[in-house]
Amino acid sequence: MALSEPKVRLTYPQLYMMVSLITYFLAIFSGTLEGEAIFSDDNIEITEYTILWGAFLGAAMLTFFMAFRLSWTNAMWFVGAYLLQLAGVTLYLIADEPGTTEFAISAFVVFLSFALLSTLIWKVKDIRDSLQDDTRIVMEYVPLGLWAIEVVVAGTFLLASLISFQFWVEEGGSLVYFLLYQIIFYGIVLHSFVVPEELFYTLEKSVPEEMRKSLLERRTSRTVQKTSVKATPVDNCPLCGQDLNKEKRKCGTCGEVFEFRWCGNSEEYIITCPYCNLQTPYGREKCIHCERAIQTSIRCPSCSTEVPLSEWHEA
Repeated sequence: MALSEPKVRLTYPQLYMMVSLITYFLAIFSGTLEGEAIFSDDNIEITEYTILWGAFLGAAMLTFFMAFRLSWTNAMWFVGAYLLQLAGVTLYLIADEPGTTEFAISAFVVFLSFALLSTLIWKVKDIRDSLQDDTRIVMEYVPLGLWAIEVVVAGTFLLASLISFQFWVEEGGSLVYFLLYQIIFYGIVLHSFVVPEELFYTLEKSVPEEMRKSLLERRTSRTVQKTSVKATPVDNCPLCGQDLNKEKRKCGTCGEVFEFRWCGNSEEYIITCPYCNLQTPYGREKCIHCERAIQTSIRCPSCSTEVPLSEWHEA
């Protein structure tokens, strides 16, 4: 199956991200309002704002899914970090007289939340590296440094929002900082999913099903596979493995002499595929390795003239 050059085409992601951000804000805002109880018992009280909270939160999650259909499951890392940070902050603030022990336990739980986010960073990096390392796929290098910082910053604003909320529960006051930090957190989260979505798009749309498992293996395994693919020396024919004959030809434009190689068994010239950098017979429509279409013109390294091999004269 031929692999075409991956081109990311997302369906209205900016619109879905905007709607998700707005509805998420409305959800957390309505959740802080108090109203008359529609239903209540000893443990649960439901008001009209509770219903609004559920409706807006559901809309936020739905539009989030529509914006990131391929990578939305990565949100579980943020959900896990959310729960860990909430537990850490709560354990500290509910203590009667929080001291060193309570602080150490809370700090450790919060540390686990950032460790969980780091697993997401390494997971996305692993996918980036697997796609980048495979010579059958043509894609631009995806830098992840600023993206990793973005994920950590999102976790930091999440922590700040939970601390503000717990202080409000304990001491009352304003929820302005909680709402502000939550909006900043969710906005950064939305933007941070753009990179994983593009990588998953490449993996989903450009890689055959049978290749995905090997691409998602550990990086050390992929390195071995990649090395074995390139193990055939350029002096040997990629079809029969026999030694290649050498022939010198000169460019018809500048007269520079270059060396070409051909197989005595198949009587085919062997060139380097410009996409996967592996040896393939000249004159065929596609590379025998990556199956990408190859033009018949050969570019002269000296004058950059591109002409078929037949127009290169024997030296």
